Amino acid sequence: MYAARKELEVRREQYKLAQDQLSHARKKVAAGSSPKIEIVRAEAGLASRLEAVINAETAVQNRQRDILSIMNQADTPLEAAVDIVTETDSNPLGLELDDKQLAEQALANRMEMMELEQRLTIDDLNIEVARNALLPNLTLSYTYTARAQDGSLRSTFEDLSGNSFDGHSVGISTAIPLGNRAAKARLQRSKLEKIQDISSRDRYRQIIRQEVYAAVNELQGSWRRILAAEQGVTAAYRDYEVEQSQFELGISTSTNVLYSATGLADAQLRRIYAFADYEIAQIYLARATGTLLGHGQILIASVDIDAMNP
Repeated sequence: MYAARKELEVRREQYKLAQDQLSHARKKVAAGSSPKIEIVRAEAGLASRLEAVINAETAVQNRQRDILSIMNQADTPLEAAVDIVTETDSNPLGLELDDKQLAEQALANRMEMMELEQRLTIDDLNIEVARNALLPNLTLSYTYTARAQDGSLRSTFEDLSGNSFDGHSVGISTAIPLGNRAAKARLQRSKLEKIQDISSRDRYRQIIRQEVYAAVNELQGSWRRILAAEQGVTAAYRDYEVEQSQFELGISTSTNVLYSATGLADAQLRRIYAFADYEIAQIYLARATGTLLGHGQILIASVDIDAMNP
């Protein structure tokens, strides 16, 4: 969304420069210092930049619809006539990162590694249960029975006087499995599952390290692209000013001025997308390391668009 809006600003600026160039061309033709073809060239450049503005506006609308779809709010359906404005500007800062330390931090924080450690703990329990099933089964039993004499009145009083006819029995039994193929198969299966989980853990360690190293490289590459884009914008702006000055002196043409303005727009767009890529690279790095981005302090509020565009 940020990049789309910034690109729209660049396209509108280019349209304004094309309008100025058309005005300069008309003045020079009226003064007789330039041929009429300069007006035609300037008008052609203005038309092409109008198309670029329309395409940029369409891109902004599509990005807004994407955000509304992600938000999925009842008060802001996809067809809602809202204008999403990004208030926070990009502020990239060059970071010196220790990729090895980040990789170790990712191994400690990533949920995939925690899940695999839990699975390995369960595998150990399953192996112990399966191993116990192979051991002999020794059972100790004790039985207590309370009995009385017949139901006559005399025997009842004798029972109350303390005569005991209770019964006690103690038994012990053992079962030694012979063969016990099912229990052995369960033990082997549990061991194989643990080996598979260990292999998965090692594989995920490699994957996570690779993701962290790639994210660090992408972040550092985005920062270098920002520095290069800044230099490109400065050089492109100087080139545009030179071409415009030469046109005023009658040395250059409208085509050259508009071509230089296009180069300036391209340089500005490269800078914009370098900023956006840097922000995205930070998100990828945070995800790769299993950390949170923190509070983004993102606020959604209704604003008066007319008041923002004086």
